[in-house]
Amino acid sequence: MSSDVNGPEPASVDPLDRADAGARVIRGGVIRGLGYAVNILLVTAAVPLMTRHLGPANFGRFVTASSVVMIVAGITDFGLSGVGTREYAVADGHGRRRLLANLIGLRAAATLLGLAVAYLLMLAGGYPDVVLAGVLIAGLGLILLNTQQTYALALTASLSWGRYTFFELVNTVVVAGGTVLLVLIGAGLLPFYYISAVSSLAALLVTMLVLRGQLVMRPRFDRSYWLRMLRESIPYGAATTVGILYFRVALIAVSAISGATQTGYYSTAFKVVEVLGGTAFLMSGSAFPIFARAGRNDHDRLRYGTDRVTDTAMIAGVYLALSLLISAPFVIEVLGGSGFKAAVPVLRLQGFSLIATFLGATWGFTLLSLREHGRLLRANALALVVAIGLSTVLVPSLGAKGAAIATAATEFVLAGAYWRSLARGRAPMRPSLVLLPKVILAGGAGALTLLLPLPSIVQWALGSVVYLLLLALTRAYPPEILHALLRRERLSEAQPSGA
Repeated sequence: MSSDVNGPEPASVDPLDRADAGARVIRGGVIRGLGYAVNILLVTAAVPLMTRHLGPANFGRFVTASSVVMIVAGITDFGLSGVGTREYAVADGHGRRRLLANLIGLRAAATLLGLAVAYLLMLAGGYPDVVLAGVLIAGLGLILLNTQQTYALALTASLSWGRYTFFELVNTVVVAGGTVLLVLIGAGLLPFYYISAVSSLAALLVTMLVLRGQLVMRPRFDRSYWLRMLRESIPYGAATTVGILYFRVALIAVSAISGATQTGYYSTAFKVVEVLGGTAFLMSGSAFPIFARAGRNDHDRLRYGTDRVTDTAMIAGVYLALSLLISAPFVIEVLGGSGFKAAVPVLRLQGFSLIATFLGATWGFTLLSLREHGRLLRANALALVVAIGLSTVLVPSLGAKGAAIATAATEFVLAGAYWRSLARGRAPMRPSLVLLPKVILAGGAGALTLLLPLPSIVQWALGSVVYLLLLALTRAYPPEILHALLRRERLSEAQPSGA
């Protein structure tokens, strides 16, 4: 029941248990989405300056060091970020402070070990000194960023997504500003590696300043606690690692089989879909703290929350897929020019994967909330097998188009496996798909604008109006979204508290 029925809630009630938690998640998801868009725009504006300034050789060296550090980040995370968020949501005050302190220590130790191994392997491989130095400098930035993100977990429990997004923007603004500054002064390659360290330090200092007095700022090195955390996180980490692999199988296949030109077409579409797909994890990640809290002992609330986020994910995923279907010629022209015209059908095909990405992200976080690590791993392993099989069959004859079909099909297989896992898990909660017919109808009507003899960007604008209007006419929008965005805190009495 909501607070307007039972009277004002005590201030001591955890934000994740309050009746307005759902509204805060919705507004937070919008804020994070807008922040993500700003981050992308800033990076997109800065990168061309760097590439032109450094030239192909030095930019390649920069990307090499940065990529190695990102690989280290992915491997040494061990699923700690996801599991840490879940455990923080269900812990009490003392447990939360202990978790953060140990998580900082564990992630720093794991990252240092990973960087040391990477450095020695690259040293043995004969990489240039500037690249080796870049790995160490960017690695320092990674340690600082991990620490900042761990402190920021405190904001997830209070659903303070505005401040969380602000910290992310601080990092990106420093990256963009630092890049422009170094280009203007004509700096060489080495100073560019310092940008990530400086930006991470800036975000960390701002986070510590804003959260001062609320957190224990010293890391802890409790080995028994670390082992317990690793036992929880490694199965989930294995699932996410397999997930990273399956999503890139088609890219590897097309580069190995179809040559540079087809790889270029596929890569262009891949990057667009990858960026847009990131919004799926921002949206469902905003709801994850509530999912985690409910997954502990309130499965009715978790089921309600999963269904509402599923509805929103369905609307967003179909809209983005529709947008790429219609606007693909415009997007490819902007990104690559007329020489990349063959990438248009590739982008359209791969765009359909966004529907499954949004649904899969929602259901994956629900499984994590229920501690269904084994089911997550099995589903991702299935996706990896399907991706390899389809890429092997389709890429030799269809090239980039085959890779796009393989990626989209694999995403739907993964989403289906997640849905089945939820329906048959230890706490069965079959996600509702009741909204699907309305969304498909609206999407199909919007796609009819492709028949109009108009530029694709105009077709997209008209298709968007048709899609959004039909959803409104069929009352497909979850009422919680409108209530939250209009700051109407009064929730339906049928809604479980805090959903």
